Amino acid sequence: MIVESVVIWRYEERRWLRWFALAAVGGVVAQAILGGQVVIQLLHYWLPVLHACFAQIMFAAILSLAVFTSKWWTEEQPALDDRGGLSIHAIVIINAV
Repeated sequence: MIVESVVIWRYEERRWLRWFALAAVGGVVAQAILGGQVVIQLLHYWLPVLHACFAQIMFAAILSLAVFTSKWWTEEQPALDDRGGLSIHAIVIINAV
């Protein structure tokens, strides 16, 4: 994560992505500290729950970094035509329900 953050800071022009990478490094450090506390304090109830919830957030953040730095994200993509099926709004509502 540190190496990835350094590479992003060195070569990436998008300022928000630089700060996001730095925040991800901080999150990994925080996750490591939480994990150590879970072991040291012999699994007090609230600490493993916090550690597990924060792990999901960090997974999403690191996955987001992979997506935001991919060629697929940075290159121009052709727009897809709507061919009369369900609209994206209808799909979202059906999915939420």
